Amino acid sequence: MRRATPQHAPDPDDWFWVRDETAIRFLLNPITRSYYTVFLQGPLDLHEAAARLQLKRTTLRYHVRRLAQWELLTPLTAPSGRDRQRFRTVHPRLFLPFESSGYATLDDLLLQMHAPLLEAFTQRMVRAGDRGVTHPPHRGGVTLSRESVDFSLTPPPHVTTQDAADLGVWSSWTTLSLTPPQAQALRGELAAVWQRFRQQAGPGPGTSDYTLLLGLTPDQ
Repeated sequence: MRRATPQHAPDPDDWFWVRDETAIRFLLNPITRSYYTVFLQGPLDLHEAAARLQLKRTTLRYHVRRLAQWELLTPLTAPSGRDRQRFRTVHPRLFLPFESSGYATLDDLLLQMHAPLLEAFTQRMVRAGDRGVTHPPHRGGVTLSRESVDFSLTPPPHVTTQDAADLGVWSSWTTLSLTPPQAQALRGELAAVWQRFRQQAGPGPGTSDYTLLLGLTPDQ
């Protein structure tokens, strides 16, 4: 691992390179990655970090020890013997090089990073749908047509997709025939919507966390 420069505003070309294969896989996993990213908020002790993660301190202590061994977290000297030891990240920005990841292809690396997120997204989507209808969950299914592949909460003839149920939940895999300029325009509109709500979003009374999954790619 390459040492970062002292703690200042990071230079655009300054990154901390992670070379350890086990550390890279730890950081690619969205579950274990959170054990590191919580410390990006600032120096924390185990009690503070565990409370923010809603995790047992004993579990977090094991992972923090590993992160320190990989030189991704730096233990800070406690002002006095009574103070809890705090940890800070070695650098605000990490780079996980494919060449050190141990994966055969870049596809494999990205799938490792995205698969757990897609799985959790799908599970939460189905659970939200189950709360919005009164029929047994096993009656739902997949609708397949030329236009799209979607999930229905109810069977035909009364197809009820997630967006029709008005649950604040939506997922649709759709094939669109677009020209390159149209695809570029759609990308810009999606990015603008994402940026607008990202700026407006924030924790507060009555808010809940939602996962937004956006993507656009050519089929060939």
